Amino acid sequence: FTKMKNSTLHFYGAAGMVTGSNFVLDTGEGKIMVDCGLMQGMGEEDNWEPFAFDPASVSHLVVTHAHLDHIGRIPRLVKLGFKGQIISTTGTLALVGPLLLDAMENLGASAERHGKDALFDEDDIKNALKLWRGIRYGEKLTLPDGISFELLDAGHILGSAMVRLTREGRILFFTGDLGG
Repeated sequence: FTKMKNSTLHFYGAAGMVTGSNFVLDTGEGKIMVDCGLMQGMGEEDNWEPFAFDPASVSHLVVTHAHLDHIGRIPRLVKLGFKGQIISTTGTLALVGPLLLDAMENLGASAERHGKDALFDEDDIKNALKLWRGIRYGEKLTLPDGISFELLDAGHILGSAMVRLTREGRILFFTGDLGG
């Protein structure tokens, strides 16, 4: 998969650690993200660092589930220029609004204690939700550069999904978190 058409998979979190899930597949024609999570417990200061890529260059963000280490930086991604489509299951979409509002309050208190600006605000959350689309498990969609994808039940929390990306018979699979 990653050898076709100069595709490269970048790991910006949850590689060698269990927090801050954030992957970008650069297909050569565009960029597709899987998850955009907060660093929790270790490396929390990294949440305020700029993304290692231009958020505006990403066309789609696919979300595995609603835990903050998978969704917690999405409003910041939008604040910094992401205007693409966010896709998750409908169950995940139902959870993200309240969870992000709660995180905003906690992160705001942390930012204040450390003399930093808020990571994101309520408008950033609203703007992210405007870009969000919920789909059913097994529903197949087409992304740029001939990639199709579907979400499969991960059995972790309500709406949790594994992401299967397919192109020219090759499959790239993101499990998110499995089971309970």
